[in-house]
Amino acid sequence: MKTVANVKKQITVDVAQSLLYYVSHPLDPDDWPPSGAYVFRPSNFTTYPLEDNVQISVAQVGWFG
Repeated sequence: MKTVANVKKQITVDVAQSLLYYVSHPLDPDDWPPSGAYVFRPSNFTTYPLEDNVQISVAQVGWFG
């Protein structure tokens, strides 16, 4: 995405988009709640950029029909 436009008001704004990630908090049974499917706890507030060329793999497991 390079621009966002409001067509009604005829306004266009340049934007920059980045894909960043956080490192999750290590699992410690005494430290609740852990990072998981519904709760994400970063280990710190540092963000890391993804590389320019990211490989994506898709795996289909089971039969969905």
